[in-house]
Amino acid sequence: MEAKRYINMTTFDEIVTLLGSEADKPNSVSKVTTLLLDSGIEYEKIKSSLKKRTTNSLLICLTGLPGAGKSSILNCLLKHKDLINFKAAVLAFDPSSKKGGALLGDRIRLTSERPEDSLFFRSVGHRGSLTTLPSNLDAIMAALFHFGYDIVFVETVGLGQTQDSLPEIFDLIVNVQTLTNGDEIQFAKSGLIETGDVIFFNKIENGQNLNLVNVFKQQQMASISDESKPAKVLSGSALQNQGIDDLVSEIMALRNRVK
Repeated sequence: MEAKRYINMTTFDEIVTLLGSEADKPNSVSKVTTLLLDSGIEYEKIKSSLKKRTTNSLLICLTGLPGAGKSSILNCLLKHKDLINFKAAVLAFDPSSKKGGALLGDRIRLTSERPEDSLFFRSVGHRGSLTTLPSNLDAIMAALFHFGYDIVFVETVGLGQTQDSLPEIFDLIVNVQTLTNGDEIQFAKSGLIETGDVIFFNKIENGQNLNLVNVFKQQQMASISDESKPAKVLSGSALQNQGIDDLVSEIMALRNRVK
């Protein structure tokens, strides 16, 4: 009877039911996420079915060039002692292959030591879209907060692969970069200064290339106008778990501000 009832329901009705009377079922969050991704149903249509988002919940975007270590940084964040007890959701976008489907490498690379049922993780191919993120991302994120997640992470395909800009729904955008992609002059020309609230230079093992990070900071400060707020520049190594405490401090400071 249960399966037959679902067959006769429209996608919208099914989403509303899963958000309401069936919200406590183990697979409801996964089903709602899938239905919203596949249908593109907009936030305004499901708004009345959603619980109000708590004031200290956070929506965080991790973006940056391919291979910079976004997934590795995310893994460090999920395991960090100050974040491990928060209920977290991850929506990780991967490039779709030319043969169809997506590599979905994030799920392969990601390992976590979090308490049971404290993490929802979904890898998603961007499905040939001209942007990495779905047009109804706000609806998907609102649904995840409805299910009680304290922090929702969105990992993009990568700057330069598809999207040129990010929606203004994020509380914090972390731009993960490395200094193996070019010298400081190339960084100054690349537009990185304008992207993100935090720029995290990854793969700075044992302090190497810190002089280039300092040059970037100087260039950034010189280019900032009185009306704009400079991005926080951090550096470290996900491999060696260096600099992650500084990034978590930024997250916790933001969470404390919005309480």
